[in-house]
Amino acid sequence: MDVLVLGPQGAEVDEAAQKLTAAGHGVHRCVTPESALDSPAGCVGAVDHSACPLGGPIDVALMVGDGTTSEGIAPMGLGCATRDHLPLATLLDGETAVAACEAALRTRDTEWTDRLRALLGRDDVTCHTTRHLSGLHLAIDADIPADDPAAAGKLATRAYDAVRNDLPRGLTTVDVSVTGFDL
Repeated sequence: MDVLVLGPQGAEVDEAAQKLTAAGHGVHRCVTPESALDSPAGCVGAVDHSACPLGGPIDVALMVGDGTTSEGIAPMGLGCATRDHLPLATLLDGETAVAACEAALRTRDTEWTDRLRALLGRDDVTCHTTRHLSGLHLAIDADIPADDPAAAGKLATRAYDAVRNDLPRGLTTVDVSVTGFDL
């Protein structure tokens, strides 16, 4: 999982980033000590747009702390993560960074599952989502009759058509896979 860690520079943010890295997850930041010196905004993408972490495969944004900096403003990246429809995890006392991010991803999958069920008119659909570069992968599981080999393709096409024109900002492609043959 690739995580955009948000929050003021400090030990609490550094500790969350270290725990995510130790668990094998990718950690990305909107502000680094170097970018804070290079740009008035402190944003890594302000000087070099290609350096913005949201140009890559970010799965979830993690807010560390109460969501404000010492100046009382929202941390760099929160607005961009919200605009890009990233699931937002909040690290609260006693919760681990990994658990908070995983819970946010489960929420996103539930939202996509509910959306696809409504759009497709099927209650047997579940969905797992993965962001990759500028795209979204929908892994759909549904009851598909074994005597209809084209059913998976039809379901994938309907799911693709249902979401392709309403992708979150920054996502330009959608890939769909379907499993769940009733054998």
